Amino acid sequence: MCGRGRGRGRVAGGEGVETRLLQSRWQQQQAHAHAAARRVAEAVYSSEVQRLEAGLHLSSEAAAALHRELEGATARAVELEGRVAEEQARSSVRDAEETYLRNVVKKYMETEQHEALFPVIATCMRFTQAEVDEILAGRERRISQGTLFLRRER
Repeated sequence: MCGRGRGRGRVAGGEGVETRLLQSRWQQQQAHAHAAARRVAEAVYSSEVQRLEAGLHLSSEAAAALHRELEGATARAVELEGRVAEEQARSSVRDAEETYLRNVVKKYMETEQHEALFPVIATCMRFTQAEVDEILAGRERRISQGTLFLRRER
């Protein structure tokens, strides 16, 4: 009986050593597999972080470019608004000048106040002194010829 027990003990003890060796190898393989999986995960994570950082960098550059473009467009809009306001003011002045000139010319044609109204008309029309002299000379010629302002007979 003792012999059998020993034999079994050796076999059992031998199997125990083999089992422990196999378990140890399996644990080492598992540790290596976990370490390899961790390295792959870290590489994937690092790659993804780099990709996202690159995208973020591009997005930041694009946002900065858009911001600069918006600032330029805003400055142009302000400039154009100023130009529109200036043009509206000039247009308003021109309209007032045109209305004034129209009324003066009408009064000039309706009345005999030619001497008083001619300087006003010349100023509104921005005649040069040479043009004023030419008009006055022509007026004097017509007066002397008797052809200035022919009146309708009633």
